[in-house]
This record gives sequence, C-alpha cells and structure tokens, in this order.
Amino acid sequence: MSLSIELELNNLQKVMYANLKTLQDIESGGDAVQAGLAYAAGELSIEASEVAPFLYGVLSSAHRGEVKGKMARVFIDPSVVHPVLGGKPAQYGAELHESGRPWFQWTLERHGERVTKEAGNQITAVLGGYWA
Repeated sequence: MSLSIELELNNLQKVMYANLKTLQDIESGGDAVQAGLAYAAGELSIEASEVAPFLYGVLSSAHRGEVKGKMARVFIDPSVVHPVLGGKPAQYGAELHESGRPWFQWTLERHGERVTKEAGNQITAVLGGYWA
C-alpha cells in the first residue's frame, strides 16, 4: 500500500512540475514562446522580402525579423542605406507601402494563417517536452 501511494505522489509531483513549467514558459516568454515567435518572425520576414517592390534589391534585403520578450516583429531595417542612390529603404519602403503596394499586408493575408499555425505547433512541441 505504501509503495502505491508513494508512486502516485511521485507522478503527481511530475505532473505539477510540468504544469508549472508550462505556465511559467508561457507567462515569461520562455523557450517555447521564443521558438514560436522566432519561427513566425523569420518566416514572415522572408515572405515579405520576396514580394517587396524590387529594383536593385536593397529594399527586399533590408527586411528583418526579431523577437523581444513576448513580441515578434517584421520590419525594414532603418540603418540600411541604398549603396547606389543613397536613400534609406525604411523611408522609401514606407512611402511605397502607403502608395498602394502594401506587401506587408499581402504577406499576412497570404501566409499569416499558415505561419501562425506552424508557430503554434512549435510552441506545443517545446511544451510537450515538459510532459515527457
């Protein structure tokens, strides 16, 4: 009888630890959240750069994805300067986007659902490791 109770308590402790670790990871933006956000930022950055207006390729190559805490963003790097024309892709890219070539919007419409689903799968995979 005591062996059975001890095993059940041990299993309960494992479940409680896995549950606590899962909640802490989600709340703090831990490994699982970081994995999903990094995937989403990277994938959407690639997709946006592929449909960005293209003349010399500087605007396209200036797309970046980054994760800070529990936030991911895709943006045009403001430090990039066009080597031939001297303009900044972050400035003229914003103007192009506003003037009727909204490639960031197109990217979300075409790929947002797929990327979000895969990011969720990656989060779930990391969290699942806590329960193994």
